Amino acid sequence: MKRTLKLFPVYFISFFIIITFSSFNSSNISKKNNLSELPGKHKNFTLLPNGWRLTPEGKQIPIGELPLNMVITNNERYAITSNSGMGINSLSVVDLK
Repeated sequence: MKRTLKLFPVYFISFFIIITFSSFNSSNISKKNNLSELPGKHKNFTLLPNGWRLTPEGKQIPIGELPLNMVITNNERYAITSNSGMGINSLSVVDLK
């Protein structure tokens, strides 16, 4: 018991130092993250709420509501998607060439 009481100031000071340095570290992290970038569409990318950035590859083509499946023909010329959203269910055919 006496030994624990003698070490109490050491534990307290160690805890205080750890808390102090961790708060400095977290303030530096928040300065590095640009808080002006809110989730949504930006010039060259879309920012997700978790901080990930999505950049489109190639050309985007509107194909319909809620595309749930896609197949590519054997000759790799067309992509066919099934659209199963709230509107009219349909198939979209996209020419890949």
